[in-house]
Amino acid sequence: MLKYFMKKINFSIIFSILLAISFVLFFSLVKINKGYTFEWDQADDATKVFSIINQKKPLLIGPRVSNDNGFFVGPYHYYFLLPFFLATKGDPIAGSYAVIFINILTIIISFFLIKNIFNIKIALIASLFISICLGTICWNVMYSPLIAISAFYICYQAINKKFYFPLAMLFAGFISNIHLVSISLVPIIIFSFFLAPKKPKLKEIFLGILLFCIPFIPLIIFDFRHDFLNLNKLFLMIFGNKDISTTTTNYIWLRSFWRNLNIFNFFPIIYERLFFLLVLIISPLLIKGNKNKILVLIWILFPVLVLSQYKGAISEYYYIMVTALIPLFLALILSKIIKKNIILIFIIFIFFSFSIYKIINLKNSSVTLNDKKSIVNYLINQKQDQPFNLSYQTDLGKNFGFDYLFDYLNKSPKNIENAHLYTLFTENNIPKNSNIVFKQSIYSLVRN
Repeated sequence: MLKYFMKKINFSIIFSILLAISFVLFFSLVKINKGYTFEWDQADDATKVFSIINQKKPLLIGPRVSNDNGFFVGPYHYYFLLPFFLATKGDPIAGSYAVIFINILTIIISFFLIKNIFNIKIALIASLFISICLGTICWNVMYSPLIAISAFYICYQAINKKFYFPLAMLFAGFISNIHLVSISLVPIIIFSFFLAPKKPKLKEIFLGILLFCIPFIPLIIFDFRHDFLNLNKLFLMIFGNKDISTTTTNYIWLRSFWRNLNIFNFFPIIYERLFFLLVLIISPLLIKGNKNKILVLIWILFPVLVLSQYKGAISEYYYIMVTALIPLFLALILSKIIKKNIILIFIIFIFFSFSIYKIINLKNSSVTLNDKKSIVNYLINQKQDQPFNLSYQTDLGKNFGFDYLFDYLNKSPKNIENAHLYTLFTENNIPKNSNIVFKQSIYSLVRN
């Protein structure tokens, strides 16, 4: 029995996946050790998740998208974070654990999906490249590499008659509830099935529409309870007038795409962008089959063409569904041009040695969660001014996260007459002769 079991084990697959996991663990831990940030998105997520824990009341809506007046996506991001906040009893460091978990999950799933399409060598190389690119910020965009690889697998298999249309539509409905970024993949998923020799039957189409709607049930319930608030905001975003100066939006979509081509951030910016632009141009030629080539071409061009019609501000990460596949395309290129495995291993060894050196020598984040915790802990533990109050004179956005930390520790500042007022300043805002009682990173705490 043991001999039979040992024969069934594919040690090359086990070694490859363990190697990929070790790399993503190393890169994730080193990056987070440089400073896990706790800004507006992380503080807002923590507040919503903590409300589920404290109030024991489920949420029907998730984060806003696009802007402060945008519509809401589904609540699944909050429920993914929930076990991590339960385990840490609300400590916002839970976000860093969630990031590490999703990074490991991304590598494991990506490895097996890419192996099923191509081979184990390409899967390993692509997974190692992906491990470098994965971020350390906990927000609902962190799922994008996993979503991109999974969606590409579904599309590729659909064209080759190996995927069930209703299940693909269930996946499309789910990713539509994660972030606005991943919604751009829904038309590509549908298009891939109509590239297939055998089109979905009418029964499968109706079942697919039904399954697509299932992930939207929480949002539908919310809208029925709130006079279709979310649906109205969605319509306003699509059809509403945008009073934005054309001087600030001309070709902003192209500039954002260009900036998002820095997926490693190790090399001189212009050279890295030009190199990965070349990788994207070459990539349709690397795939066997004309329909698969069309899929890659549509995958790259569709988000660019759609966002070129949008007149508002476009963040770089809106193109992440395109750039998330660059590690796969790069692995395909290397496997094509370097036939001898020993040379390929040597090149990858040199590259990853350089990558490890660059990541270890990354500068610390300007403001980390620990920096903010230090300021909060000072205020709640100082004895001379209890109760205390706190005001902010910081650079834009540098006051985010403090309110949650005070609430989490159940020691919020008191806006009452006998509370002594402290003011938190950032480096460029401190008045002369201020009574600075505590300094941390860019912050100075002044006792008034």
